[in-house]
Amino acid sequence: MAIARLFGVTTDWLLMEDTPEVPAESIIISDRPKKNEKKLEFLTCDQWFESAPAVLGGVILSGLGLLIRSLIDWIFETIFGSLEVLTGAASVVYVVLSSIFFLAAGLGILLIVIGICMMIGYFIYNHSRH
Repeated sequence: MAIARLFGVTTDWLLMEDTPEVPAESIIISDRPKKNEKKLEFLTCDQWFESAPAVLGGVILSGLGLLIRSLIDWIFETIFGSLEVLTGAASVVYVVLSSIFFLAAGLGILLIVIGICMMIGYFIYNHSRH
């Protein structure tokens, strides 16, 4: 019976040896959900293309910011032996450079949060329409 329901035919039609040919116009193929079946979709393609670049850009910006900041620490520790001995211009240059790349990492994290919030908003919007 389940097969008959699936194909929209009677069990007699399935079990008979001489089955009549079904006209092509009577066959309905639909990808729409049935009456009680919901088609759940996380995000549409357009919504992915709007929100994913923010997340990806944020990951790249954060990663580069933290990597370069670590590289700056390593360079200054190699040259001066310790960051505690920095004085004068070296101290100012270190603070400015490390602050810039720390800020870049923070902005990257902010982009990630914005992208995730966009995805959550789209998800809620998509499921409130059903």
